Amino acid sequence: MKKHGSSAETIAQHLELIASYPSRMKLMFGHTTYFVNDNMWTFVYDDGFVFRLPPDDITRQLETLEGTTRFSPNGHPMKEYLVITDPLACDPAILEEIATRSHIYTQSLPPKMKKSIKITSGIDPAAPATR
Repeated sequence: MKKHGSSAETIAQHLELIASYPSRMKLMFGHTTYFVNDNMWTFVYDDGFVFRLPPDDITRQLETLEGTTRFSPNGHPMKEYLVITDPLACDPAILEEIATRSHIYTQSLPPKMKKSIKITSGIDPAAPATR
């Protein structure tokens, strides 16, 4: 996969594929990313579709579906993310099946909790400012 962004055609195909699934979109690391229950679900990365799946499902896809790899940004594999490296050449029924399984799995995860602010400087950010 190239390392210089995603084509408009790939982004459009991804959007068409996931349009019927309830999700929330936000920009993350320069990529339009879709979330379910505040958990990252899917995005396009270097012209590949990335989907969150259970690790055993990813292993099965890697063994049986050509053109898949584990998502490994900067060489750090993420165990729950599968990349379909050439989605434009992939059977649309397979893409739909993976998108559905991915959405169901991500929806089954507990909602992501917001991280609390950790006070390390001894200054309470909620305290009123004094001069």
